Amino acid sequence: MLYFAYTARIAPMQMAEVAPGAEFQFIAHLPHWGLEFPMNNRMWKGALPTVKREEKRHQVTVHLHEGRRNGTYPPSPEYLELMLSGSRHWSLPAGWIAGLEEHLRNGA
Repeated sequence: MLYFAYTARIAPMQMAEVAPGAEFQFIAHLPHWGLEFPMNNRMWKGALPTVKREEKRHQVTVHLHEGRRNGTYPPSPEYLELMLSGSRHWSLPAGWIAGLEEHLRNGA
């Protein structure tokens, strides 16, 4: 089974909690999907990400958190730092890392 991680679960220690023994296989890419921050989370002191479809061009199965979306909020800096740490650890594309850094700088 393949586990596609784009949230804080991409950080190795976080991933080990949900997928113990997982081994890195390859970098996956979901073209025409982007991040949004629709769910405010008190524990993380900011919003958590989900993916949103920007265009429909590829058929993929995506499991989204179906919690109550209650707007758009500034992302949690701590959560974004975990996403950045994991993204750098796995040497993800520079564009992805730059986008996360921009979210962190701009708070949106």
